[in-house]
Amino acid sequence: MRIVIDHIARIEGHAGFIGKIVNGKIKEAKIETREGARLFESLLIGRHYFDAPVITARICGVCPVIHNLTSIKAIENAFEIKPHPLTVLLRQLMLAGQIIQSHTLHLYFLVIADYFKTAGGIDFAQKYPADAKAVLRLRDFGNKIIEVIGGRSIHPMTPEVGGFTKLPDRKRLENLFSLVSENMAAAKKLLEIVALMPIPKFSRPTNYIAMYDKTGYLSYGGLMHSSVSSPIAPEKFVKIIRESETITTPSKRAKLHRKSYMVGALARLNLNFEKLNMEAKNELEKTETPIPRANSFYNNISQGVEIIHLVEEVKNLLERYLSEPNSSSLNADYKTKAGYGVAALEAPRGTLFHAYGIDKNGLITSVNIITPTVQFLNNLEEDLKVWLKNNPATDQEEQKKQIMMLVRAYDPCITCATH
Repeated sequence: MRIVIDHIARIEGHAGFIGKIVNGKIKEAKIETREGARLFESLLIGRHYFDAPVITARICGVCPVIHNLTSIKAIENAFEIKPHPLTVLLRQLMLAGQIIQSHTLHLYFLVIADYFKTAGGIDFAQKYPADAKAVLRLRDFGNKIIEVIGGRSIHPMTPEVGGFTKLPDRKRLENLFSLVSENMAAAKKLLEIVALMPIPKFSRPTNYIAMYDKTGYLSYGGLMHSSVSSPIAPEKFVKIIRESETITTPSKRAKLHRKSYMVGALARLNLNFEKLNMEAKNELEKTETPIPRANSFYNNISQGVEIIHLVEEVKNLLERYLSEPNSSSLNADYKTKAGYGVAALEAPRGTLFHAYGIDKNGLITSVNIITPTVQFLNNLEEDLKVWLKNNPATDQEEQKKQIMMLVRAYDPCITCATH
């Protein structure tokens, strides 16, 4: 039997699926990327380092902030720049806003329809207008955080190597702080909706990987933690990731020690759940979700829990920043020099890596960008093989729906995968 899905709807980007089952054995379960390669890494070679954060932000319109800031952090590591603590704090706020808006978009507009038999987010909004308004305000809250600090919500303008071209207006930050309570209520409502979704029975233990730092659940630094091995620095981790590519697909694939692994909200929750803020811990307990989980469908609930954690984190970060005296600039002094820098930050879909070699004139000599989707595509396909084996379906259309549900649970970003 051959299963072909030409277009997997409600994911970021364009992808299809091909599966082959022969005599009850799964011979193939392949995600096919239906976008062309864009060659961002090659595009940066020979350009000035100052261009990298601006250009890489264009890799994705859903998660431009994480590319922008990871690029900046890698360049700062190459130049041995130590940014001001308040600069880091503002960047953490932007990252929180990025994940809040991305997770909300995924859960409400892309996933809900699978479980509540609606045509999508608009149909759900018509049936439940009050809930829809709250969720949409929540996504807007994430975008406002990015806009206030970064200058605009998509492709931020103010972050730069060493700091910011312009610091955010304190009154606008105070206004964000005043919105925390209503958005915490909206985040809890969204998780309540997601927790009502009937999670398919599925289990496939795998290696979960995420950054870990003693300062918090989602920090600006830390080591790469794994469910099966010892912690390792990001710059060392990049060296042991093995990316591969074929002539049949424009997206790379990554393995660790020749095996697939998972990054993203579920991986972070499995490894770091004890670091969640109190509100998120309490709401996670209400969902009666045992942690850790080996069911990839729980990535949806994990995203809902992370939104609650991050709304509380926004409150904490704003309190810290607003308690400090006004400053006209937080920029670090530095000199351009030859160097090599690696940086890792947690994107909505998992750990993102940027690495740059830079010469003495500030020109980029080497680039390596490893996105979360590139890292988990192999793991998604291994999940699909087990799912198809354990859930044989006589109705092929129903089987296709189940395959797409599992793909959407991963929240893939095909645009990032074809960078």
